[in-house]
Amino acid sequence: QINPESLEEGDIIALHGAFQDISELIAARERSASLSLQLEQTLASISDGFLLIDHHWCLEYMNTQAEILLQRRRDDLLGKHIWDEFPAARDSDFRLNYELAVNEQRTVRFTEYHPEPLNAWFDVSAFPTPDGIAVYFRDVTDRVASEEALRISDERFNLIARATNDVVWDWDFVDDSIWWNDNLLNVFGHDPATIAAGPATWCDNIHSADRARVVQGITAVIEGSSNSWHDQYRFMHADGTTRT
Repeated sequence: QINPESLEEGDIIALHGAFQDISELIAARERSASLSLQLEQTLASISDGFLLIDHHWCLEYMNTQAEILLQRRRDDLLGKHIWDEFPAARDSDFRLNYELAVNEQRTVRFTEYHPEPLNAWFDVSAFPTPDGIAVYFRDVTDRVASEEALRISDERFNLIARATNDVVWDWDFVDDSIWWNDNLLNVFGHDPATIAAGPATWCDNIHSADRARVVQGITAVIEGSSNSWHDQYRFMHADGTTRT
């Protein structure tokens, strides 16, 4: 900074100046700019969509993946009110959970469906920030569809298991548990709700004279040396009698 000293006639007779070393300030600004660039590049490359929303529910930032998932360009959305731009989400769990994250200042995670025009399920994590919320989200439509197909398949299996007069059991090798249908109680007197979860109930109730043969046959299938198993054997009823 330089200040001139002049006479009344306007002639400058002296200059007074001062200066200071701002190297650290400039270095700090450069570091801050570098970190901001690195953060933006990271957010642009992640596989999740990312949004920054201010306290007025206006979009401040969105990465490239968010553009893809929301099917909208950031230039058309930044500064815009999200509930105006996505009216289908206005009265949904999206708004309820975003407001919950802001009001309670805590992270909220949820899965929600967005109807037209997106027609997609999203896993969402909303984090409170000093200026609003940060939102990570990903498309999980395929996963939800698979889970629903599995649920329907299990429901159909259970309906068939209840409709038949046979005793049906399913052995899960992953957790070594056996599921029985209700006919275990109806036919053999053992309540599926109270018996041990593993295969012990089945093995222990095979008649002792048949047990070795039966176990050997089913073990051959489990180990892959046989493709199927079928046998006729005696099984113990809960009252101590046998059923063939």
